[in-house]
Amino acid sequence: MHFFNVDLHIGVIEDIKQIFRALGHEVTDWSISSHASVLGKETAKVDILTQDTWKSIDREMCDAFYRRYESELSAYDGFIVTHTPCFAMLFERWKKPIICVASTRYEHPFTNDRRAWEEFNGFLREKIDEGMLIPVANNKYDSAYAEYFTNRTWSVIPSICEYTNAPYTGTRAESICFSKLKTLPSIRGLVTKDRVFRETLQNRIRRRIGFPTYRPGYTWEDRSSFRCAVWIPYNSSIMSIFEMYTSGIPMLFPSLSFLEELYRDYGDQGVLSELSFNHVYGMQPGSVIDCDDLDPNNYVNGKVMMHWAKKSDFYDLDNMSGLGYFSSFEELKHLLDSIDLCQMRQTMIEHNPIRKLRSYEAWQTVLRKVAERGQA
Repeated sequence: MHFFNVDLHIGVIEDIKQIFRALGHEVTDWSISSHASVLGKETAKVDILTQDTWKSIDREMCDAFYRRYESELSAYDGFIVTHTPCFAMLFERWKKPIICVASTRYEHPFTNDRRAWEEFNGFLREKIDEGMLIPVANNKYDSAYAEYFTNRTWSVIPSICEYTNAPYTGTRAESICFSKLKTLPSIRGLVTKDRVFRETLQNRIRRRIGFPTYRPGYTWEDRSSFRCAVWIPYNSSIMSIFEMYTSGIPMLFPSLSFLEELYRDYGDQGVLSELSFNHVYGMQPGSVIDCDDLDPNNYVNGKVMMHWAKKSDFYDLDNMSGLGYFSSFEELKHLLDSIDLCQMRQTMIEHNPIRKLRSYEAWQTVLRKVAERGQA
């Protein structure tokens, strides 16, 4: 089968493309992400839907998209939507299967629009019940989040991300910290990503005035060369964590109790700051649609947010065994000196084939549903 995708995110669809190709299917993707060049692609020029217009998606935009691409997209067997799920509305009129993958809070850009969010929920329920839309999440958090608001099951198929092709080397003596926290204590042997890979002033100026730039940031190989990675996570699911696990890079995370402490003290400095779009956009806490006491957008309630944070990828030991945890920065200092990184890496290497097999089998189940829908 041949699928079509238009996307704002590069990683989720690239992972699916690689898996589908291995299973004998093809995916054409038009990326409107400004990061498309990371994967050697150009940002697609799409009529109607652009980086500037997509947040205004509504029935009128979807109808215009259909009129513009009706003939061109009719040749495909189905559609894939990842970031963001609202793009599923673009493909309704082709009446073909839509695989909808929630990789971060699914309701974007309707977070602050009660009517639009409720209408979108209605659309999702109707198409799921019809069998036209197949709901998937690439992590347990977004599966639970989407189920909470739509009252429909979203199966979990974690991302694999073999596209980096950058296995762990550990040739550098330093460990690298991925964090948005501005007050990270000084720890011997631990460097921050921003400090090591700070973009040069010359590069920033060249990019601003439209001239070609030298490579900013870092490569996947650069990332794999560090002794290990320490995360103070800003979200429950981060594509880089999937990528690094597949590469076999040892990773350390705050324990749930320490994460709660960090969220309480530094939630406004980047710790889990992207769990809720309400928080991201400076909105009042609490969803604009009706919720119970476990509202996942009530970001000022630390207990509720930790209830949801338990579903984060880095606590999902069934999918990511072999990770390390620290309950304080003092313990982190000790772990960096004493932890058996070779054993951690070996556990990940042995677990990766299990993860991959589960993912492929789950996607085969989805593809059978698509084929059955296409034959109906």
